[in-house]
Amino acid sequence: MHLPQEGQHKQIRAGQFLLSGSLGPAEEICPAYLLSGQVAYTCKSSTGSVVEILLGPGSLIGLECLYTQRYPVFALAKTPVELVQWDPQTFELYLGKDIEFAVAAITSLSNHQRRVDAELTFRVRHQQESNDAATLLYLLGQENYHSGMFDVAEAYFERIRHAYPQSPYCESAEGYLVQIQRKKPQGAQFKLSSEASSLGLETQYGLYHLAFYGVSAISQDIYQRFGKAFAPGEILFREGDEGDELFLILEGSVEVYRADNTTLSYLTEGDIFGEMAIFEGKPRSATIKASEPLKVLALTQEHFRMIFQLHPSWTLQLIRGFAVRIANCYDLLSRS
Repeated sequence: MHLPQEGQHKQIRAGQFLLSGSLGPAEEICPAYLLSGQVAYTCKSSTGSVVEILLGPGSLIGLECLYTQRYPVFALAKTPVELVQWDPQTFELYLGKDIEFAVAAITSLSNHQRRVDAELTFRVRHQQESNDAATLLYLLGQENYHSGMFDVAEAYFERIRHAYPQSPYCESAEGYLVQIQRKKPQGAQFKLSSEASSLGLETQYGLYHLAFYGVSAISQDIYQRFGKAFAPGEILFREGDEGDELFLILEGSVEVYRADNTTLSYLTEGDIFGEMAIFEGKPRSATIKASEPLKVLALTQEHFRMIFQLHPSWTLQLIRGFAVRIANCYDLLSRS
């Protein structure tokens, strides 16, 4: 876990709200980075049941509210908590100063989204299948374990251990948890580099131009190097696919949906998708389909690492995108 060198350190007692409408307008929420303890993100489903996602050290708190200017979720300290906090403007400035923290922040949000996606999958499947909750959690845990989604599998097996301790699956779930700790890669998969780039000079120049001038200044040369076009209805990738590229939309829009056909969001010009595979080195978490004629830039990790390190605006774009998508998932959970 990367330790921020700036920010205000705070101690929060168990039971205290970190996110709540009573704390003031959502757009004034101060982002926080959890150093120790556990925080529960909670919302209430349409059936009245409480959805709870537990976040631990290394998690970012509050961005879902800050960047949507509403409260799609509440957050409560489950244990005594130590955190670092910033006002919104200082947080964004610090992201540009500490690139290792920026990578840790994006990886944290990526993991949070996978956790919320996993809960959404569980609730949709529970409505569709006759299995009891513990059985379904166990099956989902196995599916994700064998597909290499160890963080998601861990969340399912942990839930069996805590919510269903008398279940016949509990002992096996604990065995899986031991194996996950051995198999789970440690640290971020997205590696920063201070070494000279192995990319050609023309490619480096194109990426430099993209880093500083953005989508509005894309040249034909850059598009010829990195561009791809897709017809309406064409699938760019499917949930569970391996991936080594992320995509930046130049023209058109895409639909993001799960294997159960639950639509998570629509993305348009300037949006980035596919970054979870780049930052975590894990399979695709959703299916992406072109909603209309689509043009994108397809960037490998090496390509994106260069523009990411050159200009902090790319960090903010990724973080805001994650925050909005996580908020959308909590909205779906509240309607489940």
